[in-house]
Amino acid sequence: MITFVADDTQDQFKEVWTKYFRSMKDRKSVYALLLDMLPGMKKESRVLSYVFELGIYDLLDAGTDRNLISHRIFLGLTDDHGFDSKLSHWAIDTWFYALNLPVNIRPDDSKNSERISKRQMQTMRMTLPQRFALAASELFEVGEYYRMRNIKDAMLNWTGGYIGTIMPTAYCYNITNNLNVNYESLIHIFENVEWGLYRYLGEGYPYNGAVTYWSKQKGIKKVIGYWNDGVFSVHDHSQAQSEVDSVEPDDTLAEKLKAVLEDPENAHYRDRLGDAFYGLGRYDEALIEHQKAVDIDPEAAYYHYSLGWTLYMLSRYDEALIEHQKTVDIEPEAAHYHSGLGLNLYMLDRYDEALIEYQKAVDIEPEVAYYHSGLGLNFYMLDRYDEALIEYQKAVDIEPENAGYHSSLGEVLQKLGRDDEAWAEHLKADSISGTTRQ
Repeated sequence: MITFVADDTQDQFKEVWTKYFRSMKDRKSVYALLLDMLPGMKKESRVLSYVFELGIYDLLDAGTDRNLISHRIFLGLTDDHGFDSKLSHWAIDTWFYALNLPVNIRPDDSKNSERISKRQMQTMRMTLPQRFALAASELFEVGEYYRMRNIKDAMLNWTGGYIGTIMPTAYCYNITNNLNVNYESLIHIFENVEWGLYRYLGEGYPYNGAVTYWSKQKGIKKVIGYWNDGVFSVHDHSQAQSEVDSVEPDDTLAEKLKAVLEDPENAHYRDRLGDAFYGLGRYDEALIEHQKAVDIDPEAAYYHYSLGWTLYMLSRYDEALIEHQKTVDIEPEAAHYHSGLGLNLYMLDRYDEALIEYQKAVDIEPEVAYYHSGLGLNFYMLDRYDEALIEYQKAVDIEPENAGYHSSLGEVLQKLGRDDEAWAEHLKADSISGTTRQ
């Protein structure tokens, strides 16, 4: 075991974490707090904030093996964010130290190879469907039957806890729980026999039979296509539209899909379908529809706005920025477009420019608390605490029952050394949210 001795910065971080963990809500808040509390440690603050963003909390809460957590975060820091190995090791050690966990893990240390299988390492670079299919191919026998609980336990044991959501229905040949137009391109490895019971067939099986859309909640079963010796074919246009027409009531995803089928060049219908996918968290599909709406009617600011938000949710901030900029170019008097652009600039750490957009939003609609809050946040990020105080106070005055605004106001007051007032605001926030502050 590697003996760990904390350095001064790690001791300081542990103290900051212990005292201010309530304020660490996302990477931005972690980074801002550490910049203030660890002066001269910008690089270290940045890498520590990314460890937070990579989900160390969620992984620990899920009971994932700490060696796997360390490996996953190490790959995220080095491969995705470009940090060097030494700094990445240091950041991971620092977090484990702050959380009072043993620090004896080295993601690139060959001595750990016995603890972390090559297969587990391989799965970390795969998509969830790829991980699921690979695990199943090694765990299950073709033609054998398995219960949902057996599948889940086997998957978790195989990966040491790192597999993601386990939902066999998403990988079945004969059923689906959505009307995904790309159904044939998905991975299919199971046949659903009855509720909770599956037969493993593997990829590329010469399956024959119908594919049923099954909504257990609504009690609906409708055939959407067929397999013939492993080749999938969907119903023709009239049949597909008939199925959509009968599956769900008006103003649902199916109804919006029906409208697009009837008039595929209608930008409004495309945008509404995109919104439906967006509301379901299916952002890749939403992106397709919102892009089509923009292509059909590029002069409509709202379609650029929808596209911008979808790109934002996919963390494609540079592309989202282009769309949000177009909204204010087309409709410069719409406050919510300036706010959207301001948030996008904030996510790119362009706080001075974000200030300009939020100020425009406030000038247009001064009674909207959210715009004042956005303005205050960017003043805060620029260490302009007196100005941040004014905006957060306005947000609280407009929406006095918003716990988040009281909490933010408390943070600013604390920065200004007004601890008694800060404490009072935090207590108000706790009272509104129903929490108790120790």
